[in-house]
Amino acid sequence: RTVEVEALVARRTAELAQARDAAESAARAKGEFLANMSHEIRTPMTAILGFAGLLSDQNRPDVERMRLAQIIRRNGEHLLELINDILDFSRVESGKLELERVPTDPAAVARDVTSLLSRAALDKKLLLQTEIAGDLPAAVLTDPLRLRQVLLNLVSNAVKFTQRGSVRLKVESTAQTPNGCTLRFEVVDTGVGMSQIELSKLFQAFSQADTSTTRRYGGSGLGLAISRHLTHLLGGEIAVRSTPGKGSVFALNLSLPLADASTIKPTTDAQLEAASFEATTDRTSRFLLVEDGIDNQLLITELLRPLGAEVITVENGKAALATFDALSREGKHLDLILLDMQMPEMDGYEAARQLRSRGCTTPILALTANAMAGDRQKCLSAGCNDYLTKPLNHLTLLQRAAALTCCGTAPRLRSQKEDDPAVAAVLPVYYKQLTRAGEQLRRDLVAADATSARAVAHQLKGSGGSFGFPQISALAEQIEQTLSEEHEAALELAAGSIRELLEVIRRVQPPANAIDEARASDHRAATC
Repeated sequence: RTVEVEALVARRTAELAQARDAAESAARAKGEFLANMSHEIRTPMTAILGFAGLLSDQNRPDVERMRLAQIIRRNGEHLLELINDILDFSRVESGKLELERVPTDPAAVARDVTSLLSRAALDKKLLLQTEIAGDLPAAVLTDPLRLRQVLLNLVSNAVKFTQRGSVRLKVESTAQTPNGCTLRFEVVDTGVGMSQIELSKLFQAFSQADTSTTRRYGGSGLGLAISRHLTHLLGGEIAVRSTPGKGSVFALNLSLPLADASTIKPTTDAQLEAASFEATTDRTSRFLLVEDGIDNQLLITELLRPLGAEVITVENGKAALATFDALSREGKHLDLILLDMQMPEMDGYEAARQLRSRGCTTPILALTANAMAGDRQKCLSAGCNDYLTKPLNHLTLLQRAAALTCCGTAPRLRSQKEDDPAVAAVLPVYYKQLTRAGEQLRRDLVAADATSARAVAHQLKGSGGSFGFPQISALAEQIEQTLSEEHEAALELAAGSIRELLEVIRRVQPPANAIDEARASDHRAATC
């Protein structure tokens, strides 16, 4: 009997010691995580605040200010990724992360991922490729946003940990039945690789291969833990193999039902950008923006500028009701209400309900920082027509606002110097040259002619700033630098930036007088 008791005590003591060690290990991991997160958050914030100060210098040239703005945006996006990781992990822990099931083109998702990361790969002079192997189904039933999130995490990690060589995203169908298929996504890199010890804790939350304050690579330490959980929800598994110094291969295997490709809906920023926002009504549209933050009022008003609408701003729900009543008495019509959902005095939910109870039929677009499961339905139930989460994506905001008001669909670019008489006089010629340059760049991509593409980029670099298009000048300079380096895959590295430049050129909108002048110039040339 005594022996049994001693054995039981020893077993319980060992279990308690094991539990204590696990708790201490978890506490250390969370402590290291908080220390690293403090560093990760403060680093981009330092860049954002510092470069914002430099951007306020009006004496800086347009190209330099454009570069500073790009740095601020890049650091803001990095900060948002950290915040999203923390929020996603919170949803995972609480079991509130929900997925949708819609028809999705797996090849399009893969290409979208490499397109989004092409700039990061280009900056490191890495070759980033998408390889579609064999016959993929045209559509499967899955959550495209969460699938893209997993692949973005895997590919961005590969780019981050690869200093030279390539990163490849390969997609293939390994098995297919009349009703379903098994898809395999492989992310192959030539990066630093990992040891067995590092692999053993790879998918643990708050864990990174290097948690020291001198670590080379940043991040939250949550991305792979979230990705593994999302993969399970999507109906698959993640596997990894790696060799230190030679690279890694992450494999994502998903078993998914087939779907009807004709019902696929656009889900990517690239698809949203393919449309053009131009007013189609004779009168000026009138928007009511209900937002308590002064800075957000200024930002959203500026973001909406391409739609050409008059934007009335108020600071809370009570003021929105008073404004609606006043406009109604004057017989004035509102085309859209953009409604922040968390405000003092009266929040957006109550404001939407009261507006609907007063007979308001104006479309309401909810703007909220709440991105948890059920928040969208909460906004719709209050009377809103659509819902966007903050921080707002410029193109998505324009697309949703235009859809709700029938204003059309992507902002056209105008010269920043078209009001300068000296520049305006020669703009018609520039617009024609710009069109020819875009056509030449397309031919150079097809013919793989890096020399010609570099010459075109050099010409556009100088003319873009001179004629009021700093976006064109900045992209052209980046393309020229890439193509000037001795690299066998220079044109492939520059391809993403070239396509982005072609899109910018496509969006350039000449003023009406420039179009008329160009036509007159063509007529004069034909009659000479």
